[in-house]
Formats: sequence, C-alpha cells, structure tokens
Amino acid sequence: ISLLFSIALIPILLTKRKAPKFKKISSINIKQLYKISPLGSFSMFCTGFIHSAIFTLGAVYVASMNFTIFEISLFLFLVSISGAFFQWPIGYLSDRKDRRLIIIAITFISSVFCIFIISASGTSIENMYLASSVGVDKIMFFTFVTLYAGFALPMFTLNLAYVNDFIAKEKFVSAGAGLQIIFGLGAMGGPFLCSIFMNIYGSNGFFIFLAIFHFAIGLFGMYRITKRNYT
Repeated sequence: ISLLFSIALIPILLTKRKAPKFKKISSINIKQLYKISPLGSFSMFCTGFIHSAIFTLGAVYVASMNFTIFEISLFLFLVSISGAFFQWPIGYLSDRKDRRLIIIAITFISSVFCIFIISASGTSIENMYLASSVGVDKIMFFTFVTLYAGFALPMFTLNLAYVNDFIAKEKFVSAGAGLQIIFGLGAMGGPFLCSIFMNIYGSNGFFIFLAIFHFAIGLFGMYRITKRNYT
C-alpha cells in the first residue's frame, strides 16, 4: 500500500504548475448550517447513522445469517460497487430536478428495498435457508441488496450538493467540513444503536434500523417542501 501510494504521488510531483492560491475561507458552524439547510443537515445526520451501520455491521449481519465467507465478501462487494455506480445517474438527475425530490425519492426507495430484503431473507433463525442453497430467494436477496446500496450510498453527496445550492462558492469548503462533522456525529451512534436493534429483532433488525432512518429523512423532506421554495 505504501509503495502504491508513493507511485501515485509521482505525477503530482512532476507537474510544472504552481499550487492554486485560495482566498480567505469563511467558517460555518453547525447551527448556521442548519439555518441554511435544515433538510441537508438533518439528512446528513441520519446518513451518518445509515452509512456507518452498513460498513461496520454489514458483515456481522450476513455472518449471523450463516452465509459463507464468499457470500459475505460478495455482499460487501455488491454494496460498494453499486454505491459507486449509482452515483452517476442519481447525480445527473439531481442536477436537473429539484434536489429535494431526488433525496426524498431515493430514501423512500431505499426503505422499500429494506423491506424487500427482510422478506427475502426470512423472519427467524430457523428460516435462514439462504445459506443452504443457491436458489431464487438468495438471488433475489443479493439483487435487493445491490439496488438498496445503489440508492442509499449516494445520499452523502446529494446532501452536500443540496447544501451547496444555498451558499456562495467560497464557503463550499467550510460547509463541507461542517457537514462532515454532522455526518460524524451520526456515524458515532450508528453501529451502537443498530446493534441494539439486532439484539432485539435478530438479524433483520439491521435492515429495520436502516429503514427507520430512511423513512425519517423522507418524512422530514416532505415537511420541508411545504416550508421552502427551491430555486
């Protein structure tokens, strides 16, 4: 890893262009960010819960379903690759439509796929048939997981872009830093709270937890549409 990192620095070190000069960057605190964009701030906070749970407890979830090591690896691979791939079409749409509608739509769609995943995975430990054979149920499970991640993971960049719609360019960096803090506050509690859901509801508590936070973002977004015109 160190060798690859060093090789990646070579093109940058060989460039003849001077480093850009930045103007003075004004700061934005969390309270100001919420006033600028309540939806963007709230959605970013909830996204912290969602994303941290996915990447810290995703492997725990599939392991508790008695999946093989290969299937656990496949689960994590599909989550990562679909999240990256879906950034382009969702970002394209959000640049041409009301970004709030895109945020609301994809978070509700994500919550629906959470329900589909729960349905495909079974409802009890005794019914965790997925690990025993490769059938329609297992194929549907991985399909739903892929689609879920594709809609859920672009939430971070959508929130960032939405907040940037309401601030000057020279404040993009400070706004991004503030949103990272908001995201981090949610991310600190995500794995802990999600583990409680999994202890109470079993393995499916993982996607019950995710669905709740997706619903929360969608409902708050619908409320904010009635309070603010988007131009």
